[in-house]
Amino acid sequence: FVDRANELHHQGRYNDAFKQLERARKLCEKRLGPTHLSTIKVLFILSSMHEADGSMRKPADCNLHFTFFDTSGTDSDTYWNYFSIASILRRRILVGEIGIPLELEFDNNVDYRSRHALAFFGDAPVAYGRWRVHDSHLIIDRLCVCPGYRNRGIGKLLLRDLLNDSTVHISQMQININAFEFHLPRQLSWLQRVFEKANFHPIPDTNGAQFSFYLRYCISPEHCKHLLFS
Repeated sequence: FVDRANELHHQGRYNDAFKQLERARKLCEKRLGPTHLSTIKVLFILSSMHEADGSMRKPADCNLHFTFFDTSGTDSDTYWNYFSIASILRRRILVGEIGIPLELEFDNNVDYRSRHALAFFGDAPVAYGRWRVHDSHLIIDRLCVCPGYRNRGIGKLLLRDLLNDSTVHISQMQININAFEFHLPRQLSWLQRVFEKANFHPIPDTNGAQFSFYLRYCISPEHCKHLLFS
């Protein structure tokens, strides 16, 4: 309902978008209750669709853009606002769709040490990813794109921005990176084949519960940038 409402809103069909969200609100209240996170989210979106004078708010610029945030360079309120939005995407796609256990998906210590990226299409969050440095490896993981926005090249653009952002920060921190490492859900065998054809090398299984659900692939920094930016 929410994805469809966002599409209608960007098409200028404001009344149809409002009706879609009203259906979503009634369904959430009936099945989940008025205090459930999903119900609150829909109510928030409904309220944000109106200007102060009660007229329907027009959509923001519909160009794709990326927002980065972390615990060190972002004020607390802004960080938790963006992190809450990212959490909704991760619960919906990585937990609900792919089947990653909730307790493994939200690894608080790693989230705290990571720099996060949200992709917005206009004012709608449509994709997420994060990066961090560990043992001279730049690790990129938790990549996900909303179903209604797939097959548009958003995932590749998100990867490019993650690499650009990480390159700038790593240069400032003067850290030497030996390899780029990507964690891919085991269920997405088609994505694993894409990485293997691009000469990414699988890393042997590692101890740890999360690697029951994720596979690790690495490549040299020079080769990775050439593949993604060519």
